[in-house]
Amino acid sequence: MKLKLPVVLISALLPLVLLAQGGSLTIYSEDGEKFTLYLNGMQQNSISRTNLRIDGLTEPNYNAKMIFEDKNIAVIEKNITLNDAASDKPADVVYKMKKKGGEMKLRLYSINPAQLGNTVPADVYVVHYGQPEPSKPLVTNAINTPGVNQGNGGVGISIISQDQGTPAPPDNATNQTTATSGMSFSRTPPPPPPAHSDCAFPMDANSFKNARQTIAQASFEDTKMQIAQSVFSTNCLSSDQVVQVCQLFGFEDGKLKFAKYAYSRTTDQANYARVVKTLTFELSKADLNQFIANGGR
Repeated sequence: MKLKLPVVLISALLPLVLLAQGGSLTIYSEDGEKFTLYLNGMQQNSISRTNLRIDGLTEPNYNAKMIFEDKNIAVIEKNITLNDAASDKPADVVYKMKKKGGEMKLRLYSINPAQLGNTVPADVYVVHYGQPEPSKPLVTNAINTPGVNQGNGGVGISIISQDQGTPAPPDNATNQTTATSGMSFSRTPPPPPPAHSDCAFPMDANSFKNARQTIAQASFEDTKMQIAQSVFSTNCLSSDQVVQVCQLFGFEDGKLKFAKYAYSRTTDQANYARVVKTLTFELSKADLNQFIANGGR
């Protein structure tokens, strides 16, 4: 019985440990503009970054403020929700920034349930909330010590040497080494999702799958519509992808509203008859057909 007790205790405490990890916020600067992020007034990165991820976020909401290295770009301030709408638990949230009409815009890209040990692209700099990076980069040596972050899910590389004033790791690094569970390995994660500026091609299959799952997990029609419009305001769709999103709405007005919204973001508008067929009522079909005939107006 004495041998079983530690196992029981570990089993009981594991959910608490996992919950304590919290969610994450990732921000991609698609135009390569470097920025400094503040969450609830706390500075997260002392060196301006183009792509940044903050781990260990346990609160449902944060006030985010981005100050750009280029002082000609206006400061962005936004209240960000970090909880998954379906489960009301911490989530991994991704935003993308892009200039539009001469102004920098911050748009929601995806919301997924928080996961431990998920792959982080090599060009994304990771900071644990409450543990901002030092003002000068440090020379580092990798030792197998959990809990000291340098890039992935609470298990990383310990800082064990003195400040040497070496250059900061580049944002576009192509490789990264992570130490975990007594062994080190190298990985080259995929790059962040590409920007879709002119709807020449639709959202890639994996990114669309994640976006669709996020929308499907929302409990209310209005929430589904808000997430869908936010995600697809900066991503393009094929007519088949529009059909799949329309099918997530339980009411006809939701399907029609999204079908109209997505028309200007669709790469193969000539095939929009497929979307019309997802509607049930003839009046709705006629409405959408008239909308298409008027060039999306």
